[in-house]
Amino acid sequence: MSILDTFRAAAAAGGTVRLPAGTYELNSAVDGPVLLGGEALTIEGMGPQTILKRTANGLAAGRWSSQLTFEAQAGVDCPQLTFRNLSFDGNARAQPQLIDRSAVTYQYEQSATLRIQTRPGAKIREVTVSDCTFLDPVADDLLIGPSNGQRGIEEVLAENLRFGPRQHLRSSIIAGSACGEITIRNIQGDDTGAKSSRIETELSNLNPEG
Repeated sequence: MSILDTFRAAAAAGGTVRLPAGTYELNSAVDGPVLLGGEALTIEGMGPQTILKRTANGLAAGRWSSQLTFEAQAGVDCPQLTFRNLSFDGNARAQPQLIDRSAVTYQYEQSATLRIQTRPGAKIREVTVSDCTFLDPVADDLLIGPSNGQRGIEEVLAENLRFGPRQHLRSSIIAGSACGEITIRNIQGDDTGAKSSRIETELSNLNPEG
């Protein structure tokens, strides 16, 4: 069973997936998203030693090529989705399409490392991403909320997150208009790369706490 299949089984039944230290290669762009059910789901690692890594040469055609996507489809009401003590490696360095950055522009602008989204008619009550590290992204590190303009995610907490050097365009965190209230605290960015870290929101209920 692949790591994505493990996530899918847990999403259907609810509960917690505890990942030991190690590197787990995955690619939702090729293998499809993890579809949430009506139960709470937690993905928990052992800290920086638990690495979820985009596969090499893993960009699909077009800009929608996210590394790991969790999605609630129409009719689903998921009470909670949590990611804790994980390291996400976007592995941009191993994507041949990105070698010539001048030719890329925004071709892969929606190719987030971690994407959490709802479809119209779906809801996620609470999303928490805490004590995680994001490295070497293709585009956005953390993208929350696309749902065709409908508010499908009630509360978001992003805390104790570290973002490594960024070589490509886009943001460390994007929270779209699908989010209700978002709280962001204790965020650390490393601006030694070609691009600076940034947070981008499309909502009014933002609670920055450092």
